[in-house]
Amino acid sequence: MRCEKLGFFDPFLGIIFIVISLNLVMKQRLISIDTAKGFGIFIMILVHLFTQAIARGDPAVFVPVVSQMSIFLWIILFPLIIMSVWGSIFTVMTCLIITIQMLNRLKTSKRRYGKFILNRVLSGALILLLYSQVRKLLGIRNAESRYRTIGSIELVFSSDTIDSIVFVGILIPIMLWVILLIPKLSRPIPFILLFTSLGVGGLVFSPYFIRWGHIQIELLNSKGWVIPEWILSKFIYGRFKIAQTFSFGCMGVIFGYMIYQRISAKQLLHSAALFFATMMIILGIAVLIDWHFLLHFADTDIPLPVQFFNLGGQALLLSVFITRLDYGSEYSRIRAVKRTVWLRRYGVVSFTIFTIGRLVGDGVY
Repeated sequence: MRCEKLGFFDPFLGIIFIVISLNLVMKQRLISIDTAKGFGIFIMILVHLFTQAIARGDPAVFVPVVSQMSIFLWIILFPLIIMSVWGSIFTVMTCLIITIQMLNRLKTSKRRYGKFILNRVLSGALILLLYSQVRKLLGIRNAESRYRTIGSIELVFSSDTIDSIVFVGILIPIMLWVILLIPKLSRPIPFILLFTSLGVGGLVFSPYFIRWGHIQIELLNSKGWVIPEWILSKFIYGRFKIAQTFSFGCMGVIFGYMIYQRISAKQLLHSAALFFATMMIILGIAVLIDWHFLLHFADTDIPLPVQFFNLGGQALLLSVFITRLDYGSEYSRIRAVKRTVWLRRYGVVSFTIFTIGRLVGDGVY
């Protein structure tokens, strides 16, 4: 986006988003996470270009149009199509970093957890405020979002990627605060089993929670309780509803814990591959029962079997980034730093780029 379009506000807001994004990562940065963020944002711009060119940005039109493509085009574009609904990987990476930060604090003082969580709440509120103001200033509206004006303020009663990052990024450290105070749960096997159960179980029971949430939303709306309704809506509405992206946050916790425990590259890859294979089996069973849900993989309400596949696929992809860039000899890490510098710099300003990503995609087309 050119500075002359917004004058002073563009560089100012850009700087704020950069500062916030830097505040969300470790002082000792992981090359793999910065690189994966840059890669993810780059793919996001491509997806916006892709969906705009094929279906004018309308998800309801996207699948019918894509289904008419030739097999040759399907093969070429398949990775991009799959990753078009992978915005939840940013939630995974955020929770990975949060976990390492909190485990590092375990070495010094557990009392610092409260301050850390307060910072998460305040920075999250600032991100949501700036995100909404920038998009309002640029006139960017998402067709999938549920907008409602309360007085003179327009609120969004659904969840997108930024909402997922913020809300799950607050829930996860609160849970970790409690769990890390219990020594038995802090051990490797109980810890990983606990968050694996929370992640997979959360997805399994999410449809029931969402149905319950719809009833509660109507009740809250009838009583005029706007704030509780707004918070609950983030859990049950939108492509990246918290009821489901919470599971991706749990996966980020597991990755962060494994890295903190200095698990070997081989073990990390094998664990991710095994998890991916399990998720593929779940997807395969669902396809054998009724494959028609695949036609709705790009819907706002992503089918549950597709979410299981997304969970496994993101785990495998992230494990490749981590083992290739943050493991190995000192020489290989230095070489990785030099080769990925441009992509990591791109990732550092990820919040800024994400905020205007749809505008860029639509504008280029």
